[in-house]
Amino acid sequence: MSLKVRSLNNATTLLSGESDSIIVDPWILGRLYCGSWSPTEIPKDLTFLQGITHVLISHLHEDHWDADTLDLIPKSAKVFVPDKPFNDVVENRITEFGFQCETVPIGDWIRLSKEFDFKVIPSLNDHAQSDEMYIEGYETSVTSIDTGFLLCHKPSDTNHLLLCDNSPYDTAKLNNLLDDVALT
Repeated sequence: MSLKVRSLNNATTLLSGESDSIIVDPWILGRLYCGSWSPTEIPKDLTFLQGITHVLISHLHEDHWDADTLDLIPKSAKVFVPDKPFNDVVENRITEFGFQCETVPIGDWIRLSKEFDFKVIPSLNDHAQSDEMYIEGYETSVTSIDTGFLLCHKPSDTNHLLLCDNSPYDTAKLNNLLDDVALT
């Protein structure tokens, strides 16, 4: 019945249950963006990556699906990507890496295993900057790609919200999504 949750880097989070190990937005190793930033040190022992059973990737930006990190995850791990514009790029690359990748709808509960269910949370940061910084008439929905995840660990009857980017969130939109879900 135990669940371990571990923050690893940026949005990279590991959830380990009795039989499943889920990594969200895997980026531990790669020197993305020309090595210009990484908020954490690389863990010395990466053997836990061999136990990953599921991978959830929130969106297109490579700091949410690093190739060097994915290379250490078993190709048998099931990979899920939200059905969102531009994520076909992610799906195509993940397939090139040797994984099977499934696109999933936003807002529907998806069964991962006996232990976990999840749903994709729509982007809550449509306006990641002050409204006056947007060009009048520009379609801001194209910037709305940073989905998150709500994971339900059934043995412990707990729900875990993972918001996968660091922009300001629309809390009213979040509250509407979570009205009937208890979070821990």
